[in-house]
Amino acid sequence: MGDYTDKKWSDLWYVFIPEGFTKTLAQMTDIERENRNAEHVEDSSFSKFAKWYKNNK
Repeated sequence: MGDYTDKKWSDLWYVFIPEGFTKTLAQMTDIERENRNAEHVEDSSFSKFAKWYKNNK
């Protein structure tokens, strides 16, 4: 499930696995999240989830 951190932006933190990754945001280390953010600056995790939800609800 992953660890609690003050960086958590939503409870989706525990279930959302970003495209191209095998871990939820909560399971990633700080370094993994930083590297992910550096590679994906154009789309945040939240906007990717929102697009997925809109297309799959």
